Amino acid sequence: MLGENSSLIADAVQDGTMARLIREHDWAATPLGPQASWPPPLQTTVDLMLSSQFPMFVAWGAERCFIYNDAYSQILGNKHPHALGAPFRVVWNDIWEAVGPIADRAFANQPSYFEDLPIRMERNGYAELTYFTFSYSGVRGEGGGIDGMFCVCQETTASVVAAQRHVDEMDRLRQLFQQAPGFMALLRGPQHVFEMTNAAYQQLTGGRDLLGRTVREALPELAGQGFYELLDNVYRDGMPYVARGTSVRLQRQPGAALEDVVVSFVFQPFTGADGAITGVFIEGSDVTEQHLAQQELARNIARLEQVERRQAFQLELADRIRDLDDPEQITEAASEILGKRLRIDRVIYAEVDDTAQTFVVSRQWCGDGVAEVDGNVRSLNDFGPRVIEQLRAGEIVVIDDVRSDPRTARYSDEYARLGVGADLGVPLVKAGQLVAVLNLHRKSAFAWTENCIEHARETAERTWAALQSARAHVALKTERDQAENERRLLDALLDAVPVGIGMADTDGKLVRVNRANRQLWGDSLPLSGSIAGYAEWTGWWADGSSRHGQPLAAHEWALARVLRGEDAPNDMVEIEPFDAPGQRRTIVLSAAAVRDADGRITGGVVAHMDVSARQEAERALRASEAKFRTITNAMPHMVFSALPDGNHDYFNQQWYGFTGVAEGATFGERWLQVFHPDDQPRAMAQWQVSLASGEPYEIEFRLRHRSGQYRWVLARALPIRDEGGAIVRWMGSATDIHDQKQTQEALRLADRRKDEFLAMLAHELRNPLAPISAGADLLRLTRVDEARVRQISELISRQVKHMTSLVDDLMDVSRVTRGLITLDNAMLDARHIVTDAVEQVRPLIDTRGHQLVVHTPPESAFVMGDQKRLIQVITNVLNNAAKYTPQGGCIVLKMEAGAEEVVIGVADNGIGMGPDMVGRVFELFTQAERTSDRSQGGLGIGLALVNSLVELHHGSVTAASAGPEQGSEFTIRLPRVVLPGASAEKAGEGPLAPAAAALRVMVVDDNTDAAMMLAMFLESAGHQVSIEHNARRALQSAQCEQPDVFMLDIGLPDMDGNELARLLRAQPGGERAVLIAITGYGQEQDRQETAAAGFDFHYVKPVDAEQLLTLLAEVKRPR
Repeated sequence: MLGENSSLIADAVQDGTMARLIREHDWAATPLGPQASWPPPLQTTVDLMLSSQFPMFVAWGAERCFIYNDAYSQILGNKHPHALGAPFRVVWNDIWEAVGPIADRAFANQPSYFEDLPIRMERNGYAELTYFTFSYSGVRGEGGGIDGMFCVCQETTASVVAAQRHVDEMDRLRQLFQQAPGFMALLRGPQHVFEMTNAAYQQLTGGRDLLGRTVREALPELAGQGFYELLDNVYRDGMPYVARGTSVRLQRQPGAALEDVVVSFVFQPFTGADGAITGVFIEGSDVTEQHLAQQELARNIARLEQVERRQAFQLELADRIRDLDDPEQITEAASEILGKRLRIDRVIYAEVDDTAQTFVVSRQWCGDGVAEVDGNVRSLNDFGPRVIEQLRAGEIVVIDDVRSDPRTARYSDEYARLGVGADLGVPLVKAGQLVAVLNLHRKSAFAWTENCIEHARETAERTWAALQSARAHVALKTERDQAENERRLLDALLDAVPVGIGMADTDGKLVRVNRANRQLWGDSLPLSGSIAGYAEWTGWWADGSSRHGQPLAAHEWALARVLRGEDAPNDMVEIEPFDAPGQRRTIVLSAAAVRDADGRITGGVVAHMDVSARQEAERALRASEAKFRTITNAMPHMVFSALPDGNHDYFNQQWYGFTGVAEGATFGERWLQVFHPDDQPRAMAQWQVSLASGEPYEIEFRLRHRSGQYRWVLARALPIRDEGGAIVRWMGSATDIHDQKQTQEALRLADRRKDEFLAMLAHELRNPLAPISAGADLLRLTRVDEARVRQISELISRQVKHMTSLVDDLMDVSRVTRGLITLDNAMLDARHIVTDAVEQVRPLIDTRGHQLVVHTPPESAFVMGDQKRLIQVITNVLNNAAKYTPQGGCIVLKMEAGAEEVVIGVADNGIGMGPDMVGRVFELFTQAERTSDRSQGGLGIGLALVNSLVELHHGSVTAASAGPEQGSEFTIRLPRVVLPGASAEKAGEGPLAPAAAALRVMVVDDNTDAAMMLAMFLESAGHQVSIEHNARRALQSAQCEQPDVFMLDIGLPDMDGNELARLLRAQPGGERAVLIAITGYGQEQDRQETAAAGFDFHYVKPVDAEQLLTLLAEVKRPR
């Protein structure tokens, strides 16, 4: 049966579900009978139906057996597949009242068509109202009569319901338009005139009067944000624009600053009756709070995930090092866990000697295939001083690429030798000293994440803590051993010292006295059991106070006082030893309380020193010193004395009168405080030599006078020896020789400069004389042709001109210094002076391969002066910059016109100057260090002449330099002269209004004409413009000029503009510049590529001049 059925269905419909079901159905059990017996019209109708994608069915025979296609099975719902072969009335019994009469008419050869006919049916287990468009038509059998009915139908429930809802929605929309929480607005015409806005839109725009005004008039702050252009595109193209989470800057309150608002919106075009676009409908919502909340939520989730990962890592680390007490095992375990967790190449633990500025790798972990760092001692300075400064400050150092990071770029070779491309360092600082560093290494450049940094920091903190605990354990054991040794040592020490020592507990009981104490008091000294027992001691005060000679009570002894918490540093008393009645000794008592960690007194210690012999000697000495002071104070020189160890103990009144310090303020080594800091090491070193050898001390140094000035003095000191030749004292004097010293220095400096100048002059004159002499010798030869004679003549002429120039410079200096020069003053435009000077020095600059960048203001700036001399001034400064800048340098000449003065600055990246040279660079015959070949030339008079000529013009010139190899900058200031009636060009008279703030703009385009025209246009608008025609030259110039704005062509010959933009962004300062692509490529893909490369704006040639100037007017100079 199946085989027969399958042969009746066309091959084209063999694969359908209904085709399979029809083949498999038992038709013999139906009034239609086996499929093979079906009449051809039925077979044809079934094939046609199964081949169609449109819902169809056929009802055949008297029972109207139901056959349908795949599309119709969707309409049947849960009636499928049981409806196949069933009578039509049984299948649709629930709607038979509606469709039965229609079917009867079809079998009566009365076809019918219905559109959106409502029918309530049950096809999914519940009653539902549906709508159908369908036709019923009869199908003729073999006998010519109507044997079946064919139906083509389409369910239109969704469209009918939607249409009904549309009517309702339009009414609701009118009400909701005003009540809607989102903002809405209706714009008419190509100018986008506000026709309708709701309350939310009014709130968004600050309650402004919008109706009847264009968007550009009503919302001017949208200029430059792209919304005008979007509206124009939607109106022009008829395509809606949808944006989500877009930032817009709006003025929410009158006169208030612009606010950043995040909105989601749609620009929907709408048409009129004729189908033409008549306006744009705006609908959206303020999602600022949601945007901020989403950002915060994302950050919180990320932080939570990081915390969970870090906690797991911390648990693993804590478990690993918990039971370790060996510091090396702790660092080794922590390094291994950290390295494996972060999958890095190497972790090292380095111990630092900050005083010696060295470190050594004590422990390390290395990944597979990574070599270990040897344990040799290394210098911190080999890895960059800025890195070490950060580590000393306790800062974590993060270096993603040692080659490009400015802190390590100069030291990248040392990092490379260790196999380090990226470095992360966590310092340990104690008491202001860097003691250790935990370093993480990657072999190549690597962007360290916050997760890496936190893992490293936490590992370091836990490792430091574990190390401290382990070391404390080791130290405690060592301390106990040392304590026992020290106790034994103390016992021996107490019996060895010549000072009497006594120890008491808190009650005053003497618990210990040493041998010297018994020798002083006598062997019968009682060990008193309390402070009251001190009454057995016999003693009198001997301190020269009002109590002098009075006996000491028990509670007045030093040991008793310190046990009460009082001080007893030096008590002078006389005692009567227990075993020598009637004999007295003078002793000094020094006592101190012994306290525990909480500060409570647990005992006392007293020291007894016998000073009887010293007292007698001091009385004799005081008499001698009185005589000595009288003599030294009568001397006109400063007099001092010092002990054998070099500590000063006396200065006469002349010393205090000269220095202005208080008496005694310079005793000991404090005398060095009044020395000049530069002289202290030398004076102290020679003083130590004399102290060690006994040789007389003689030296010149500077002392601080009471006026604050440092003055030169000559100091001499001689040793005083005892009978055995031992030095017992030093006596010396100091004489003020400042005036003589200055005179000598002035003479020496003048003589040196004279010698240097004569040497320079001889050298500079010999240089041209050598080729002149050689040329003259060559002319004496008999066979010299005319061309050679002409060549020699030109050579001699050039050298004579050079010598003439040298002599003219000397004459200029002579005339200026003697006041013989006369200025030919006239009203001059300073810009022309700068231009003429640049033309004169251009050959030298080009010869040395320098880049000269000139910035002058667009307007004239007048000065009163001698044109020739002012050109000479600027030419000398430019020549100086060219000569002292290595080949291929950069020189920038910048002129600025202020209200009262014209400022001309010349800056270079040449050899620079030290502070001493900056201070005397304008002195006559002063020159920087030269090589032996004196390749720079000159006599050292150019800048002296510049200074004199500028002063004659009532101006000033200054020099500045950050130091050697840091370049120099010379600034010339001249009084500005404002011409009567001169004023700025009136607005509107010129083709372009000057820029509000002049910007430094670089144009890069290989089309010379296009670049030049764009530059002229920008300069006419008041901007400073430079031009480059290839990318590599632009990169070099950008480092020197650091423009505010780059305008780049994309199709450059040596490197496309996108790559150039990426390199410019990577240069220092490039991240702040504005990058504008000006190109013939304007597709969306082109704009995406320029945006990805770092461009801020994309303009398609030809550029709209007004738009470009509007953009530049909004750019603020970042520098």
